[in-house]
Amino acid sequence: MAASVSLLGAQASVAATPPPTAPPAAASDLAFRTTVPAAATAAGLRNQLNTWYERDGVIYVGLSSPTAAAQNALANRLDKPVKVFKEGPWTTAEKRTPATPGIKVIQEAPKSTATAKHAQVSKLSPLNLTPNGGPPYADILGTPWYGGDRIISYQTINGSPFWIECTTTGAYGSSYIMTGGHCAPTGTNWQQGYFDGTNVHTYGNVGNVATVQWGDNRTDSELVSGSTYSGFVYQSNQDGSVSARNIRGAATVAPGSSVCFDGSTTGWVCGATVGETNACAAVTEDGKTYTVCGLDIAQDPNAVIVEPGDSGGPVLANVTTDPTLGSVARIAGTISANNMNGHEGLFADVGYQVQIFGVSPALG
Repeated sequence: MAASVSLLGAQASVAATPPPTAPPAAASDLAFRTTVPAAATAAGLRNQLNTWYERDGVIYVGLSSPTAAAQNALANRLDKPVKVFKEGPWTTAEKRTPATPGIKVIQEAPKSTATAKHAQVSKLSPLNLTPNGGPPYADILGTPWYGGDRIISYQTINGSPFWIECTTTGAYGSSYIMTGGHCAPTGTNWQQGYFDGTNVHTYGNVGNVATVQWGDNRTDSELVSGSTYSGFVYQSNQDGSVSARNIRGAATVAPGSSVCFDGSTTGWVCGATVGETNACAAVTEDGKTYTVCGLDIAQDPNAVIVEPGDSGGPVLANVTTDPTLGSVARIAGTISANNMNGHEGLFADVGYQVQIFGVSPALG
């Protein structure tokens, strides 16, 4: 985890709204989260352990090199049947750029007002959103911020300065916007903006990190507060334009559900299939492995769904068209990490987010 620093000095002084009270998770829900890593360690398999979950009374364990001997070793140490399968290592999906002295921060003026932006979005028509050299969702229109916005912060990691870029999931409650918990520590200031390969461009203050869940058997999410947010997410279109989709709350997904990933690097990609829910994973960041739980797993063998910069972006389900509201969707969770060269993605389940943080995805 990085050290907490401000991006642009005075702009980081915006007070964060106090985090909501979090109810405790049920003990029964936590059991396999800790017993599997302990069994893997005792069996000499901890460095191979990548994913684990329980379904229908069976514990499934994803190992780098699954064997019958490994399965037996784990079964001998756990009180339930065990099945092992092949799973590669998971890596977080933030984008990092060394903060060299030559990089300038250019504060751009937003190209719209909140009223004008809402009027454009209400038409559900393509928006002129992204400047040359920017990611799909460099939100030049300004506040209120939406899900899918590219966000950037200046952080010191292991003694070295970096520009970190992630994506917003969307508005939660009336005072927050969600992103990935691994993206920044509490107190970090986020700006809406991006690095174009030469300089950093910003379009406004997104807010400060109010509370973080990351590692230690927790999920991968953080709430940001200190600006204005609205219940829409951006969607990149095949013609290169961007439109906004109205959020209608949280989605419940299960194995077999179809979802859309919407990171600010990859853009809108639909067709991934949920393989498992309520899983834990060993996720690598900064050369350290974190145990992250409350995760869902989705895969698309035909398309890349997660790339660097997508961390924190929304995963959506129930994507459809409403006769009154137009393009709508529900938030299923927050992008966390990738595997299989970006064809497999982890996302923090929205149900756990609501349980932990006490706020739900805001309606558009």
